[in-house]
Amino acid sequence: MATKTKKVKVTDAYFELVKAFPLVRLLDDAHLVEAISVLDALLPAGSRLGWRSLLEVLTGLVEDYEDEHILIADAPANEVLRELMRQHGLTRSALPRPWASPNPPSRGPRGERKLTISHAGKLAKHFRLKPETFIDT
Repeated sequence: MATKTKKVKVTDAYFELVKAFPLVRLLDDAHLVEAISVLDALLPAGSRLGWRSLLEVLTGLVEDYEDEHILIADAPANEVLRELMRQHGLTRSALPRPWASPNPPSRGPRGERKLTISHAGKLAKHFRLKPETFIDT
């Protein structure tokens, strides 16, 4: 059974971008910085036809490089949650249940109790991150 492929029309601007920053494996930290600056420039226009694929591939290249070369120390899940709340200007009431209720069953954001797997799933969905972000290992 043959599958149909969607034909995408790309503009000359797309090819100019690829020519200016070829989609190849990132070589070093300087190349990473350059890739991130290209991503930052493209994000506002990312919905243009054909550019979404460019963004996805370039994002994948950045993630691959960071996974291989940049070691980020694990932070306790409660600290990650507090930092995300600070960055987004959120209070506990703005988080998904159980924290939005008047009597939250967990004091996870304050670090008094560990976050459960259920909490991790809800927070991951809310912040669009992996559930593992909110699970201490």
